[in-house]
Amino acid sequence: MNPQIEAAVSFLNNYADNHFKRQQSISSLEEKANKLKPAVEEYRRLNEQINNLKNHSRSEEKFLIKMKDMIEQNTDSKVIIGDPTLFDQKKEDDYEEK
Repeated sequence: MNPQIEAAVSFLNNYADNHFKRQQSISSLEEKANKLKPAVEEYRRLNEQINNLKNHSRSEEKFLIKMKDMIEQNTDSKVIIGDPTLFDQKKEDDYEEK
C-alpha cells in the first residue's frame, strides 16, 4: 500500500476510534443522567411545594397580625394568638423591612 494511503487509513482509524469512545462516553453520561432525573424532578417538585407553603404561611401571618392589631387598636384587649412572641417578632421584622 502507498504510504499516503496508509497514513490516510491510519488517520481514519484514529478518527473512528475517537468517535467510538465519544459515543460510549455519551451513552454512559446519558445513563447516569437518566438515573438522576427522577431525583432532580422530585427535588424540584418538593422545592416548589415548599415555596408555595412558605408563601401561603407568610400571607396567613400578615393576615393574623393585621387582624390582631385591628382588634387591639379598637379595644382595650391584648390579643395572644399561639406563641405570644411569634407575631410580635414578625411585626418587628415587617417594620424593619419598610
